[in-house]
Amino acid sequence: MFTEATAEHAWLQRMVGSWTYEHTWKMEPGGETSGSTGTEVVRAFGGLWVIGEAEGECEGTTMQTMISLGYDPKAGGGEGRYVGSFIASVMGGMFIYEGTREGDVLTLNTEGPDLAVPGKMTRYRDVVELKADGSREMSSHAEMEDGSWFSFMKGVYRRDA
Repeated sequence: MFTEATAEHAWLQRMVGSWTYEHTWKMEPGGETSGSTGTEVVRAFGGLWVIGEAEGECEGTTMQTMISLGYDPKAGGGEGRYVGSFIASVMGGMFIYEGTREGDVLTLNTEGPDLAVPGKMTRYRDVVELKADGSREMSSHAEMEDGSWFSFMKGVYRRDA
């Protein structure tokens, strides 16, 4: 029942702290670019999980988000996978993550409502990169009809002093 912390869990703990972020996004290829700013606090939940709670302004609306990330050594048929969830105060659905990491780049796969077609589901990929300077980036990508991936959001996170 008990899981011992591993190097994968220690990697997640590097996100713990207070952050200020800037996001830019466009909802469709060639679409207009928008942006938002806000703050996030990432805390440890034991040594196995991190939970990030963010709040920011998004097109005149205050938006809150929550992300949970952990590592399950038994997921992926016993190969181990990063797992987690994401919710936002402006969205009715929850995104469930499963992914892998190469170096300081964590790729999380999920499925959710299509950005452009109401009632349709599509695959998404969120990519988190921990940078050498202590910052981090997160980008979100949606799978297009032709199987290509459209990068619709990029966030840059800097630690608060």
